[in-house]
Amino acid sequence: MCQHHPPSASKGRAVSLDHGAAHDHDHATWTRRDFLATAGLLSAGATMMLGNTPVRAMGHSPLMQALSQAESDRVVVLVQLKGGNDGLNAVVPVTNDLYYNARPTIAIPKAKTRRLDADFGLNEHLRPLMKFWNQDRMAIVQSVGYPDVNKSHFISTDTWLTGEVRDSFAAGETGWIGRLNDKLYPPSGPLPSTPPAVQVGTRLPLIGAGAETNMMMSLKSAAAVDTLAERGVLYDPDAVPGGSYGPVLSYLRSVANLSERYVAPVRQAAQNGQTGAGYANTKLSQDLSAVARLIKGRLGAKVYVVTHGSGNQGSFDTHRNQLSSHETLYTELADGLRSFFDDLQATGDDKRVILMTFSEFGRRVFENGSGGTDHGEASVAFAVGGEGAITGGFYGEAPDLTGANVPYKEDFRNLYAILMDDWLGVEGVVSNAVLPGAAASFGLVGDPLAPSAPRRATTGQLDAVYPNPVSDRTTVTFTLGTAGPVALDVVDLRGRSMGIAVERTFEAGQHAVPLDVGGLAAGFYTVRLRTNAGTTTRKLTVLR
Repeated sequence: MCQHHPPSASKGRAVSLDHGAAHDHDHATWTRRDFLATAGLLSAGATMMLGNTPVRAMGHSPLMQALSQAESDRVVVLVQLKGGNDGLNAVVPVTNDLYYNARPTIAIPKAKTRRLDADFGLNEHLRPLMKFWNQDRMAIVQSVGYPDVNKSHFISTDTWLTGEVRDSFAAGETGWIGRLNDKLYPPSGPLPSTPPAVQVGTRLPLIGAGAETNMMMSLKSAAAVDTLAERGVLYDPDAVPGGSYGPVLSYLRSVANLSERYVAPVRQAAQNGQTGAGYANTKLSQDLSAVARLIKGRLGAKVYVVTHGSGNQGSFDTHRNQLSSHETLYTELADGLRSFFDDLQATGDDKRVILMTFSEFGRRVFENGSGGTDHGEASVAFAVGGEGAITGGFYGEAPDLTGANVPYKEDFRNLYAILMDDWLGVEGVVSNAVLPGAAASFGLVGDPLAPSAPRRATTGQLDAVYPNPVSDRTTVTFTLGTAGPVALDVVDLRGRSMGIAVERTFEAGQHAVPLDVGGLAAGFYTVRLRTNAGTTTRKLTVLR
């Protein structure tokens, strides 16, 4: 008997393995609605329990099925920085006196940062990320958040997961991925043949919750991938108590294992993609190693989610002893990301991956009396990719430190739109319906698949420097949303101006300004664009 078809579903179906081709055809045509109905999970909010874990009809997403059948094999990895990351001590405004005045004991000295440009330095414990910055493979999006931020961890996290600004909990919530799923494909669509999205070492079911089902496959830890590779199951249907509940629990565990639909392809991918070397023995690094293993094994999942900031290492909720906490948290984050991309680069898979961090909110501008910071508003997001995947540099607007909180200037939903539209190639009209008002608002993706979403001009957006590398003349292209003064110059890695500058007022729109760099020595420089809205930069390499 094929264990994933319940007995009540056998009428008119080829449920026995002895039925051969008919059984295989039945697998291909069995729909999500069939599965939910026969499992008794069609009603909204229905939940089955595996031990103490609720499973909301695990993991069927027509959106991700369509993406897995597309020509692109691109992948998004989301890393949640749990607790509310302090963007100001991660990307340090080293020339801003307001920052140092507000944080007399926990501000990061300029000398203890790794210089990103003339105005910002990277926290020294994140220094492994400088490899990606110098290779133009890391984007830093500043002042990311949402309007009227709720400073509750739970509600703000739900805002990021649902893509809807909220100030309270509500029944029947759906996640932004779940809504996209519902929008693109009706419940009568076929089951995906591979898991559409995977969480490793965390459980954030809300992000994939649709009106009827949840797309996420959740693996408790990196060790679960080993178990799948070796035994081919997620849950043991035989390890159940006696009595009348035993057979029911055994059946539910068999449903959760999803037979060939999920277990088989994950097992095959885990066997094909060997665990890479060089990962630290930390939860984040081990979780990322499992993600890399499945990516290298060509599982076909388009989205992976991991969490950093839980368990023994503490969280980013740094109300006290922030400097000490950040030393551990940032070291583990940077080491994990470096090992992850080094692992993927060894097989050439890094070029099809973008990893983005997110956190529920930032911290206040002023330190508190306990050597920490309290819940704030906007923060920073890091996006890292393989060669060609990312157009590195600063995006968004520099943080405004004139008040108690850093106000948001870049809506987090725009980052989702960039990942959906530009990287995964989802049609813009669909993503706009899922996240109304969101847009792929700047060119973070190095090679967009289908940039079909409407784009808004961002004041002070530095679009490109081409040619680059260059020996004599290059052209800087930038876009202004409104007319205003512009200061464009070239600085060295120590932030010193090289005397190549343009300062004048430009009209709204896109502009191309030629720069003569023939007098510069060979080396690495930064092209800096400053407007009333803030500063954006691009790397420049001069060859001789």
